[in-house]
Amino acid sequence: MRYMTIFIGLITVLWILAAAWGRYYNYRRTPSWHPERVSVLIPAWNESKVIRRTVESILRYSYDFEVEIVIVDDGSTDNTWEIAEQLQAEYPSVKIYDKENGGKAKALNYGLFIGVTTDYTLIIDADTIVADGETIPRLARWFADPKIGVVAGRTKAGYRGKGLRERMLTEFQSTEYDLGIAVLRTAQDWMNGIVIVPGSCSMFRTALLREVGGFKSHLIAEDAAAGMELRRRFPGMRIRQDITAVALTEVPLTVKTLCNQWRRWNFGVMQVMMDHREIFVRPDKYGGLTIQLWWSLYGLIVPTLLMPVTYLMIVVTAFNRNWLNLLIYPLIFIIYRVATTLVSMVIMREWMNPLTAIWYRIINDPLQIYLAVTCWYKVLSGNVQSRKIWSKIPRQGIPQGGSASAANSQPKLVAAGRSPRHQVDGDQVAAPQGTDESVDQIIASLLR
Repeated sequence: MRYMTIFIGLITVLWILAAAWGRYYNYRRTPSWHPERVSVLIPAWNESKVIRRTVESILRYSYDFEVEIVIVDDGSTDNTWEIAEQLQAEYPSVKIYDKENGGKAKALNYGLFIGVTTDYTLIIDADTIVADGETIPRLARWFADPKIGVVAGRTKAGYRGKGLRERMLTEFQSTEYDLGIAVLRTAQDWMNGIVIVPGSCSMFRTALLREVGGFKSHLIAEDAAAGMELRRRFPGMRIRQDITAVALTEVPLTVKTLCNQWRRWNFGVMQVMMDHREIFVRPDKYGGLTIQLWWSLYGLIVPTLLMPVTYLMIVVTAFNRNWLNLLIYPLIFIIYRVATTLVSMVIMREWMNPLTAIWYRIINDPLQIYLAVTCWYKVLSGNVQSRKIWSKIPRQGIPQGGSASAANSQPKLVAAGRSPRHQVDGDQVAAPQGTDESVDQIIASLLR
């Protein structure tokens, strides 16, 4: 345990240094470029509580480029379609499509191949709102570099619930989001080794995403797989993380919902690792992504095995009245958490309570053990969900900051006629519509 503690401490120092350097390196000279047009693709299934709020959070701001919004209703059984029709009538930039229920990945692919008409596509969940008018421009600016294929945004917890239990649970998730993105993703960005591209707010180069066939419907974490698929197909491509491009999303307000969500994430990462296992043994081809994938595998296996042993050793140490050792390890743990929190605050330029970073681990660590064990049991026993339709948390419809409404100053919008209801299904639904940028030009630039 002593040697393992020293090893993890050294790794932590390296993470902190890489994250701090990545923050300085990435933002010392940010590009001011922006495209002429951007698409926002929103898949929706029974999102009547939140879909208007999400669309109007985008349209309330003015941009230096045109914006089109593509909503794909995946066979909702509530009045999501009726609200989408109202939005299309109110805003000429909104295009709506309806298809048979087939899952989030197929809904995304339908919108990607049928509805999107620009070179850059922002994928955003129906329960997610942009924090301000800079979120979309900050994501788009990095595409000035032809090697950039994806830019991931920073997701924050929105509505924080009511009552002590809900507030504690949402505060715990907020801390996990902030620390994970600030330290881990910033370091991964610098190494070009981002493993997870969040499906709640990320912008893709449309031609590349179409070239790999869009999103894979057989995977639970289709958003995580998209970034890996692009890196496999285009090893020279770069995925960026912009921590200043913020989106607010709804988070689970009960322990059961949280466990279901995180179990799906864990199992989805396992699937992605299995699908793209070549990356583990090809550091010459994938560089920092290979290192990051091994670290992700370490995070799935080692804590599952060693953390129960750690708890057992704490009990044994207490029974043996070895109070010095019982104090040393918690002290090291506290110093580690406080240090990472302080660095995270510097990186993100915002305040976080260092005490929260300590107590939330009391919830997170046992929960991670439980989730990892259940996921491994499903894998080894063959009890794996073979067909995923939609997995989402119950919608509250109350984001942090209240409901968004359209501002008086309207952005420049792409004209769009009313789209008929479509009833189709399938992973790839049509040949790509014409865009300003050809696939051949992009691939040539990536190979140079």
